[in-house]
Amino acid sequence: RRSRPLFLPAQPADLRRLLSSIPYEEWGAALRGTSTELSELVLKELPPGAKEAVAAALESQTPRARVLAARSRILSQLQEMAADGQIDLGRGVELL
Repeated sequence: RRSRPLFLPAQPADLRRLLSSIPYEEWGAALRGTSTELSELVLKELPPGAKEAVAAALESQTPRARVLAARSRILSQLQEMAADGQIDLGRGVELL
């Protein structure tokens, strides 16, 4: 069964707002099994210390249930922020 893809805002400022609203260790779990393109997109927007932490978490063994839970949390936060007008989904990036 294929899980739902991560959907991220296309604008870097919106992506940075989303990134900072979720603990960085969650991003490492959520990015497990995604495309290199998506991982690189997220990593390049992180501050240096967070970048290393997320990259390390991305490489660690993570139970599938935790990966799916992290993705679900990010998607929920994304929807909430979009509904509140904090970010514009407009032409988001959907990658897996």
